[in-house]
Amino acid sequence: MDRLPRPLRRLLARLLLALANAVEGFRPAYLIAPALILVAVGAALAFGLPAVSTDDGTRIGPVSLDDARTASRVRAIEALGQGAVPPAPPPSFATTPPTPAIPIDLADRTAPPALVWSTMVAERAQGLDVLPFGAVEPAAPPEPAATLPGRVPTLALVIDDMGNDRAALERLLAFGVPLTLAFLPEPEGAPRMAAEARRRGAVVFLHMPMEAGSPALNPEADALRLGLAPDEIRARIERALGRIDGAAGVNNHMGSRFTADPDAMAVVAAVLADRGLVFLDSRTTPKSVAAAVARAAGLPTASRDVFVDHDPDPAAIRARLGELRRLAQRRGFAVGIAHPRPATLKALASWIPATRRMGVRFLAVPDLIRRRDCAEGKPGACDGPHLVEGGGMPATVR
Repeated sequence: MDRLPRPLRRLLARLLLALANAVEGFRPAYLIAPALILVAVGAALAFGLPAVSTDDGTRIGPVSLDDARTASRVRAIEALGQGAVPPAPPPSFATTPPTPAIPIDLADRTAPPALVWSTMVAERAQGLDVLPFGAVEPAAPPEPAATLPGRVPTLALVIDDMGNDRAALERLLAFGVPLTLAFLPEPEGAPRMAAEARRRGAVVFLHMPMEAGSPALNPEADALRLGLAPDEIRARIERALGRIDGAAGVNNHMGSRFTADPDAMAVVAAVLADRGLVFLDSRTTPKSVAAAVARAAGLPTASRDVFVDHDPDPAAIRARLGELRRLAQRRGFAVGIAHPRPATLKALASWIPATRRMGVRFLAVPDLIRRRDCAEGKPGACDGPHLVEGGGMPATVR
């Protein structure tokens, strides 16, 4: 009996008890099954239990499966002492992978899960008890190093459709990081608010209306449209820039149809080049040639990476913010576009501090472009002052 594993000994004891009860109660039919099992146990004792294969493929003698697994783990530990690399454990909600813990901010709690655990975190944020009692939430894996050598990850956040909303402007300026505020030229209060934003350290862009792909979506009457003469395109841009005085650059408002036309965009690029302005392609269509035309004209140029609040649902906004941050960490820089909506402002209030704690630096679009171009070795990109996060103090690129 001592050669039997403990679970099997317990089972045998129960069978003997059942056999005794059957004999005592004169129930011969009940003796058949226990008798057969006793014969099998006797055979096992006589000839030995079959060998068991452990997790690492080793075959060992008659021991319990628990003992076999224990032996396998002992061999694995001994192999580690000889320099072996441990196999990766299967995903488990109760196991913490051996990676440095990083904060889990609100953006990640609703992001589309790259790993299974993020789905659990999202459900837990909704009040669902999805983790076993006492389980530890795994930390997210570390992000790949930035591709810009010697640079911390940088992020430019553009707030489109600025105009008459002073309360939104105050909240944005209170975030305390460099933002790029893109003002529409049409709203009555836009010139005054753009000047206020510049005075208080924000970088201001002209959010230039351009022809959309659908006639139902076409913006203001003074928007740039296909079919306009080059002189009229130039005149409309000049009038809009006159209303948003001191704009450091331009990005398109709508414009799916207009930005897909290289001839029309060449006129826009020429006007901006004459003024020494930056161009940001909002990329409202995958067919846009705006950034390529602007680069060919020698303009400092960037393209939008993530639309933060195209879906106005708060969970979707937090997910897109997490995507934007991860892109900056992976690639070294990223550009996001958002709008001064209540749900967006609420999400930004917690996401911006969390993102800064993760080592991501916020810059205005012109400064991000210069730092990017300098890191890529473009001639002249490293000359002159560049803004650094935390205020308007100039500093050389480093």
